[in-house]
Amino acid sequence: LPGWAGDLDLDKCYMTAEEWMEAASVGEVQPVPTPVPPDTSLANIPLLTLVADTMSGRYGAGDERREMLGSRWREVQDAVNHVYDATAEQLADEVWAGRWGNGSMRKAALGRRYGEVMAAVNGSSTYTVVKGDTLSGIGAKLGVKWQTIATKNGIAAPYTIYAGQRLTY
Repeated sequence: LPGWAGDLDLDKCYMTAEEWMEAASVGEVQPVPTPVPPDTSLANIPLLTLVADTMSGRYGAGDERREMLGSRWREVQDAVNHVYDATAEQLADEVWAGRWGNGSMRKAALGRRYGEVMAAVNGSSTYTVVKGDTLSGIGAKLGVKWQTIATKNGIAAPYTIYAGQRLTY
């Protein structure tokens, strides 16, 4: 066996019958261990999971979310707000650092920002316009001058953009 200095025959035990009976606990009834279910209370759910579930709507919004998340509400809400407020580059750096997991967990945790963040992770920078966006608001969110976004995308006065439009920056 690896780790042992010398040969082990694995077939022999050098003890008396009495020693064997004691070691093997022959004749004694051993208690059957009772399985303990895992603690699935909110306190033991990883923050990333809570953020992903919140972004997918599991914990509702507003007061409902506050009530459902209880003592974890502030922590989760701060992370959700960060996803919406950070630039795509900041979130991409955090993805590289492992903060947002991977696969479907990352997609759920980043919500509507997923495509934009993954574009930054993969080296291209695009943003998908959502209803209510303005060039100046997008620029502020991304840390890019709105004029740069307009120029790169051929947008001229009156600087009209549409929900679903993909902008490079």
